[in-house]
Amino acid sequence: MLEPIAPLVARRKARRAGERRAEVRHPCNLNVAFRPLAKRHDEFRVARALDISMGGIGLFVEEEVRPGTILAVELLHRGRSQRMLLARVAHTAAYGEAAYLLGCEFASGLSPDDLQALL
Repeated sequence: MLEPIAPLVARRKARRAGERRAEVRHPCNLNVAFRPLAKRHDEFRVARALDISMGGIGLFVEEEVRPGTILAVELLHRGRSQRMLLARVAHTAAYGEAAYLLGCEFASGLSPDDLQALL
């Protein structure tokens, strides 16, 4: 089970103050289902989105996923699927003993309207 993420969210907010990203990240608490695209027969796994922008998403997951891995990411809002996207894992950071933070870039970004609907 994913442990409480409040400390992680607080650290990410503090780091954001000096960011130079092209797109603004929005803190969120979305449920997400994902699986590596190369493993089409694998079950989707549960994750939590910590932040999202039109170009990417930060995911809190229970297993290590290597940078460069392409994921099928299903964004869930109020328990229903909102959108299925492809995302490339740009970086992975361990969090505790059994959790990881994935920084992912969408293959095709979200529109401003799509992003707003998820927030």
